[in-house]
Order: sequence, then structure tokens, then C-alpha cells
Amino acid sequence: MTGKTHIAAGAATALWVAGGGLWSLGALLTQLGASIGTALAGIAAAVTGGAFPLSSGGGAASLAGAATSGTMSAFAANSGQAFVLAGQSTALAAVTVCLLAILGGAIGGLLPDADVSSSQASKELRRGWAILAMSVAIVLAIDHFVRTQVAAQLWAAISSVGMSQVAGVAILVAVCACGRVSGHRGFTHSIVALCLCTVAVSLVFSPLCSYFFAGYLSHLVLDVLNQQGERLLWPLHAEARLGICKSGGIVDTVVLILSICAIALQVRAMVG
Repeated sequence: MTGKTHIAAGAATALWVAGGGLWSLGALLTQLGASIGTALAGIAAAVTGGAFPLSSGGGAASLAGAATSGTMSAFAANSGQAFVLAGQSTALAAVTVCLLAILGGAIGGLLPDADVSSSQASKELRRGWAILAMSVAIVLAIDHFVRTQVAAQLWAAISSVGMSQVAGVAILVAVCACGRVSGHRGFTHSIVALCLCTVAVSLVFSPLCSYFFAGYLSHLVLDVLNQQGERLLWPLHAEARLGICKSGGIVDTVVLILSICAIALQVRAMVG
């Protein structure tokens, strides 16, 4: 599948999760990220004697709080809604959830292709990253005018860099580096990479965790349809493929159109 198709499919899948699909799994992933953040904070505090600034507030307790609450926001489950900001109106909370889902799903939908190395595939990937950048810009523009505080949450996560964020970024960089070495549809297209990247995102910015997971998973599922296999069970060399389509073909176009329609329908259903 092409980059734009993976972005659209990832966003559509994440919106489905935001609308209530796989809510239990999303909650589990968020709690996993919070637990790992707390463990890292405890280890760092024990090693440094509390001298290392773990977050803007300092100390293991503030890191654990940031990992659990998403830095500046209080999140809660509410009748199938994935995450809503405390104190927001129902309509504004729904818009916030949609923006977070689209952002996380789009990033997760494209990230596995960071292992692309051939010139033609790299050209296609550059188009995909350009589309992703435009999507992020649109999300932030909507956030600015609707005032959903998504940008504020992102900035809070960036400005309060601690051990959890550093560890998360390091994991993402390591996964992408291993992916480049293993070749296209190698390591980054595996279940191991999916789990590692999801944990990394939960450490960097927990509100995107379940949405990123949904987008990444959609990429792996769609690539099974391609003629070129992917090593889902890395480090095993067995490849998973159905061989019923190719990148840029008719099936690719159909999936893109259906994903865009699904995004529009899901946003309409959630926002009203």
C-alpha cells in the first residue's frame, strides 16, 4: 500500500478505536505505559539519588503523574469514548478525541515504512511524510480555532522532558534504525516493533498511545495483502502475505477511498 493509503487507513482505524472499538485494549496500553514510566522513574531515582531532573516537577512522583494523566490533561472513560479532557463540553471533548485519534493513527499508519531504502520506494515515502506533515498542520490549525488544547498538551510534553520521554524517543530511534538494517517489511513490520513503538509513544505522549497502536496495526494488516511478504514474527524468517494486490494498484485505491469515507462518517458520528 502507498503512504497516503496507510495514513488514511491508520486514521480511520484510530477513529474507530476512539468511538468505542477496542476500548479495553486502549486502556490496557495506557496503563502499561504509565507503569513503565513509573518503573523507569524509580530506577533513575535510585541510580542518581534523586539528583537527575526526571520531569519539570522533578522526582519519580511527578513522572508517574505525567505518564498517567497525559501531562496537562485528565482523561476518563465515558460510554465508549476513548479519552476526553476534564472540564470540556461534550462537543469540544469529541473534537479533541477526533484530533488525537487522527494524529496518532496517521503517525502509526506510516511509521512502519521508515525501513524503506530503495530510491523509488523512498520517493513514495517522502510523499507520505509530506501528507503526514500536512495532516498534522491541519489538526493543529483546527485545534487553534476550536481551542481543543491538543497543541497545549503536545507542548507540555515537549517542555517537560524527563526520563520517560527520553526513553521513548530512544526506543523509536532504535526501532527505525533496526528497520533500516533489516530491510523493507522486515523488523518494523513485526509484532515486536509494534509493541516496542507503542510503549515508546506511551512514554513520550500517552494520549496518543491507543490511537498510534491502532494505526500501526492497520499498516501491518494491510501489508499482508501485498505480493511482497512481511516478517510479522521477526526474528523468524517466515513471511506473511496473501499476494492479492500491489502498492498503487486498484485495491490500494479502493482502500484509500473507503478509509477517507470511514474517517468522514466516524467524525460525523462522534462530533454530531
